Amino acid sequence: MRTSRKGFTLIELLVVIAIIAVLIGLLLPAVQKVRQAAARAQCENNLKQIGLAFHNHHDSYGELPQNGVWNHDAGLFGNPAYPDALGNMANGSRWNYTWPRYSGNSGYVGGPSVIEAGTWCTKILPFIEQNNLLTSNFAAGGYETPIKTFLDPTRGGPGISKIAFDRNTNGGFNGTALTAGPVTDYAVNLILVGSCINTIGPLDAPTYQNYPQQQASPPRGFDKFNRGFAAISDGTSNTIAVGEKAMATQAYSNRGPVNFTASNGASQASNDHTICDPGNERNGTARAWGPDTTWYWAGTPSAFDPANPYKTTIPGSKYSFVAGRNWVYSIYGVVQDKADMDSSNLFGSPYPGGAPILMCDGSVRIVNYSVDFRTVIPMCTPNGGETFTLP
Repeated sequence: MRTSRKGFTLIELLVVIAIIAVLIGLLLPAVQKVRQAAARAQCENNLKQIGLAFHNHHDSYGELPQNGVWNHDAGLFGNPAYPDALGNMANGSRWNYTWPRYSGNSGYVGGPSVIEAGTWCTKILPFIEQNNLLTSNFAAGGYETPIKTFLDPTRGGPGISKIAFDRNTNGGFNGTALTAGPVTDYAVNLILVGSCINTIGPLDAPTYQNYPQQQASPPRGFDKFNRGFAAISDGTSNTIAVGEKAMATQAYSNRGPVNFTASNGASQASNDHTICDPGNERNGTARAWGPDTTWYWAGTPSAFDPANPYKTTIPGSKYSFVAGRNWVYSIYGVVQDKADMDSSNLFGSPYPGGAPILMCDGSVRIVNYSVDFRTVIPMCTPNGGETFTLP
């Protein structure tokens, strides 16, 4: 007699495979949502840590960390001699542009150099358990060390500029030590903190204080904001301190002050300066530039438009937008990352719905992408006096 054996037919096997495929298809979006939620939570936690660092910096120095000064972040003041622009040896007390760029000691006359030089990022390093990078002058691999608190996990990448640091370089400003080093996914509100090289001069012909590398005075004389919490008359809960910055998706794997190739083949700026590159117009570390912080945006305004006052001024600013810059208001926004995007002056994130933004009171809120400049600009002004509803 034959013994019958039970088994699956081919049709039954295909049905089982199809059911498994459907289940996997239903499960994957849920897994992706969980991962996205975890990444977003980490991003918000980073901002909370930055907020604590801002408050600790304020407690220590009596002011918020401004974005440093382009052209003098490397200077160690007080060397006996330095060649001038013609190659002649100048007298003592000149700037010395030796690498690395940061000094944790009293390299400047009148106070610790960390107060004057460096970006807001480097100023808060001691308050996010990264003081070793600062006090070691970014030596011993510091330029190749990513800083987790400054990085959104969704964007991935190494967290380091693609431009390599040349340890043999020993001259000139704004060189390789500026373009190499850790990057940040978060940008400070420049209207709030400014830098050491803000707009000065007459209202109709503004300029900035230019200290060439042989300038015989320390940067404590730079016109800077020195703003503390008490000077935020609009309220710390209404004013942005730091927000995640918008980025083109092609820049995720192309970090640093470099260009990426857009979909149409054009070369486009990543707007991703490193934390080693301070100043008043660094898209990598700051958003919300204004006429008080960017001198060539300031001057005699065009005709006032009562339907849109932001065409000519930012409330609370000393200077107006110069005629010809009446479009600047349109680039204050909060947007989601996408391909080919020009991210200049824009906050944003890779997450759907909205971007995490740190307010001056230390709270983190999600700002919806539907907001426009009429909401974003009042959130950036510390003393504009505008009436608006927080998103």
